[in-house]
Amino acid sequence: MSSSLRSRLWWSYMLVTLAALGIVAVVLLVYIIQNPSTYRQASARMAVVAALLRKNETNLIGLSTPELQAHIDLVGQSSNVRIVIFNRNRQGLVDSLTAQQGSLHIPIFPRLRVSSVLRDQNGQYWLYIIQRLNDGRWLLVAVPRPAVPLHAALSPPFLPA
Repeated sequence: MSSSLRSRLWWSYMLVTLAALGIVAVVLLVYIIQNPSTYRQASARMAVVAALLRKNETNLIGLSTPELQAHIDLVGQSSNVRIVIFNRNRQGLVDSLTAQQGSLHIPIFPRLRVSSVLRDQNGQYWLYIIQRLNDGRWLLVAVPRPAVPLHAALSPPFLPA
């Protein structure tokens, strides 16, 4: 009887442990699929560019539209991101890639997730971050949404691919 009770107790502990590990594995899998390392790298690059532009925001306020366009084009090309500045009425003032890509519109309700996605007029998807500038204008920094192969999404970011 003691052996039977002991085995049932052991099996119940094993079942509870496996259930807990299964729940943790599912949660980690969902997190990795929703937020792959390529999205985090792109988000970090966009955050750096946005911080640089915000730091020099006082210099941008006094520029005319053609000067602002030239400055935004230069920063966008050097950092390999797309930069769009919208006015207070959410209409585009300058866009660093408007000639090559479809125009981007400011989202009505900007999302606060790390990997927010926006679609341009050509149907291309962009990861973006958006911030309100001190003078009431909006700054949108975007990169094309990278394709994420399954093995890259499931492999840890510290292991070589």
